[in-house]
Amino acid sequence: MRSKLLLTIACFMVLVTVAVTGCTPATSPEPGTPGTPTAPAEKAITWKVQTSGAASEFAYKYLEQMCAAVTKGSEGRLVFEPYSAGAIVPASKEFDGVDQGMIHAAYMTPMYLMDKWPSAGLFGARPAGLSAGAARIWYRQEGTALFNEMIKDFDAVVLPGVAVSTPEIWAHSTKELKTVSDLKGLKMRTAGDGGAILSRLGVATVSMPGGDIYESLQRGVIDAAEAANPANNWAMGLAEVAKYVLFSETRAPCDPVVFIASKSEWAKLNADQQALVQTAVQAYTQLQYEDLFFASIAAVENFRDFGCVVYHTPADIEAALLKEADLFYKEKAAADPFLGKVYASQQAFGTLYNAQLALDVPAV
Repeated sequence: MRSKLLLTIACFMVLVTVAVTGCTPATSPEPGTPGTPTAPAEKAITWKVQTSGAASEFAYKYLEQMCAAVTKGSEGRLVFEPYSAGAIVPASKEFDGVDQGMIHAAYMTPMYLMDKWPSAGLFGARPAGLSAGAARIWYRQEGTALFNEMIKDFDAVVLPGVAVSTPEIWAHSTKELKTVSDLKGLKMRTAGDGGAILSRLGVATVSMPGGDIYESLQRGVIDAAEAANPANNWAMGLAEVAKYVLFSETRAPCDPVVFIASKSEWAKLNADQQALVQTAVQAYTQLQYEDLFFASIAAVENFRDFGCVVYHTPADIEAALLKEADLFYKEKAAADPFLGKVYASQQAFGTLYNAQLALDVPAV
């Protein structure tokens, strides 16, 4: 009887143990506060930025670096994608692309805005204008504000920081130019204010894309061409089709490239993001100038070694250009108050800049 009772008790304990074990969680929760839900990842802001230069040009190379710096500096929260001319909007129409919301920013030369504002030529490769060093300072002090005043009715804003270039080569020519009389009837590829001024000196100006210069010189369609700086022009192979290479900053002292952002998209960025972009623009525009200057030194030697005749533009040609440019801009300033305002600003700053340079030159 006693053994049957013990067996019954044992069976009961087994059943209780099984029941309790089956109801117990496999693992016990760790003590502490309930976990917070994972916050959703911040969505990246992406900007498409197109330059007016081809993929082979310095402007695109440094736009790539500028965009990479913004993307890296924001840890991928603000992504800048670089595009060369024509990739999204037609080449030279980058400003329209920004204003119409097709791209978020443009890295371009102001000369392409002359179809909208005659004064845009003053912000670009202006004949008898500011040197590269003076232009970057003028843009910083007054030029950027004036540029934004010019485009104020559009969804666009120019950021501080401009990539100036070394002076453009005055001309690549198949004919030796010795005096101002040699300009009469010269078929020369040029554009903008420089083209208008040269036409007043008797040059038969021809407008064409940069990619057509080589073949046009080779076939005799044109006698001469302005293109860009020594580094770019050497890469274009112009030494092969034009024996004479004239140097002087009188025709195009520098060819600024500016960063133009969508005004509405810029306003959406927070203060830290805006500061990051502005820092990148300032840094890489300056770096572009420095590297371009160094590359141009080597390019000039390349032209000489190739057998080109490298020489300074004759004094009487320069004098004629300077005189005609002065008349040209005074006429335009009288007819256009805003253009006159920009012109007066540049002239005043140029006078101060050159006076300071004269003081700094050793009198020995």
